[in-house]
Amino acid sequence: MYFSNSTDENWFLWTLAAADALLPTLAYDTANNLLNLFMLYMLHQFSVFQGFVYDPITGKNVPVLSMFMTAKTMEQGMKDKVLSDRKRA
Repeated sequence: MYFSNSTDENWFLWTLAAADALLPTLAYDTANNLLNLFMLYMLHQFSVFQGFVYDPITGKNVPVLSMFMTAKTMEQGMKDKVLSDRKRA
Protein backbone atom coordinates (compact mmCIF):
# COMPACT_ATOMS: atom_id res chain seq x y z
CA MET A 1 0.00 0.00 0.00
CA TYR A 2 0.92 3.65 0.16
CA PHE A 3 2.29 3.52 3.70
CA SER A 4 4.20 0.19 3.70
CA ASN A 5 7.55 1.85 2.89
CA SER A 6 7.57 5.41 4.04
CA THR A 7 8.88 7.71 1.31
CA ASP A 8 7.94 11.17 0.19
CA GLU A 9 6.15 9.75 -2.85
CA ASN A 10 4.08 7.32 -0.75
CA TRP A 11 3.14 10.09 1.65
CA PHE A 12 1.92 12.21 -1.25
CA LEU A 13 -0.14 9.32 -2.68
CA TRP A 14 -1.64 8.65 0.77
CA THR A 15 -2.56 12.34 1.09
CA LEU A 16 -4.24 12.26 -2.33
CA ALA A 17 -6.21 9.13 -1.39
CA ALA A 18 -7.30 10.71 1.90
CA ALA A 19 -8.37 13.89 0.09
CA ASP A 20 -10.38 11.84 -2.43
CA ALA A 21 -12.24 10.15 0.41
CA LEU A 22 -12.92 13.39 2.30
CA LEU A 23 -15.87 14.74 0.29
CA PRO A 24 -17.88 11.46 0.13
CA THR A 25 -17.28 10.95 3.85
CA LEU A 26 -18.43 14.47 4.70
CA ALA A 27 -21.50 14.13 2.48
CA TYR A 28 -22.46 10.78 4.04
CA ASP A 29 -21.88 11.95 7.61
CA THR A 30 -23.87 15.14 7.05
CA ALA A 31 -26.81 13.27 5.53
CA ASN A 32 -26.66 10.63 8.27
CA ASN A 33 -26.67 13.25 11.05
CA LEU A 34 -29.56 15.17 9.48
CA LEU A 35 -31.60 11.99 9.08
CA ASN A 36 -30.98 11.04 12.71
CA LEU A 37 -32.04 14.50 13.88
CA PHE A 38 -35.18 14.32 11.72
CA MET A 39 -36.10 10.92 13.16
CA LEU A 40 -35.63 12.22 16.71
CA TYR A 41 -37.80 15.22 15.88
CA MET A 42 -40.56 12.99 14.47
CA LEU A 43 -40.35 10.73 17.52
CA HIS A 44 -40.78 13.80 19.71
CA GLN A 45 -43.77 14.93 17.64
CA PHE A 46 -45.52 11.57 17.97
CA SER A 47 -44.98 11.21 21.71
CA VAL A 48 -47.61 13.04 23.73
CA PHE A 49 -47.36 13.98 27.41
CA GLN A 50 -50.77 14.16 29.03
CA GLY A 51 -49.99 14.48 32.73
CA PHE A 52 -49.61 11.71 35.25
CA VAL A 53 -51.51 8.52 36.00
CA TYR A 54 -51.45 6.38 39.13
CA ASP A 55 -49.45 3.16 38.74
CA PRO A 56 -50.93 0.50 41.03
CA ILE A 57 -47.78 -1.65 40.93
CA THR A 58 -45.33 0.99 42.16
CA GLY A 59 -47.93 3.06 43.99
CA LYS A 60 -46.67 6.27 42.37
CA ASN A 61 -47.85 8.75 39.79
CA VAL A 62 -45.98 8.16 36.55
CA PRO A 63 -45.89 10.35 33.45
CA VAL A 64 -48.10 9.23 30.60
CA LEU A 65 -46.10 9.11 27.38
CA SER A 66 -48.06 7.59 24.55
CA MET A 67 -46.74 6.67 21.16
CA PHE A 68 -49.12 6.91 18.18
CA MET A 69 -52.14 7.10 20.48
CA THR A 70 -53.74 9.60 22.81
CA ALA A 71 -53.17 9.61 26.53
CA LYS A 72 -56.82 8.73 27.15
CA THR A 73 -56.46 5.56 25.09
CA MET A 74 -53.35 4.53 27.01
CA GLU A 75 -54.95 5.33 30.38
CA GLN A 76 -58.05 3.30 29.50
CA GLY A 77 -55.83 0.41 28.44
CA MET A 78 -54.00 0.57 31.78
CA LYS A 79 -57.31 0.59 33.69
CA ASP A 80 -58.58 -2.38 31.68
CA LYS A 81 -55.37 -4.30 32.37
CA VAL A 82 -55.57 -3.60 36.10
CA LEU A 83 -59.21 -4.72 36.17
CA SER A 84 -58.46 -7.90 34.25
CA ASP A 85 -55.49 -8.64 36.55
CA ARG A 86 -57.76 -8.23 39.60
CA LYS A 87 -60.32 -10.61 38.08
CA ARG A 88 -57.63 -13.23 37.50
CA ALA A 89 -56.31 -12.88 41.07
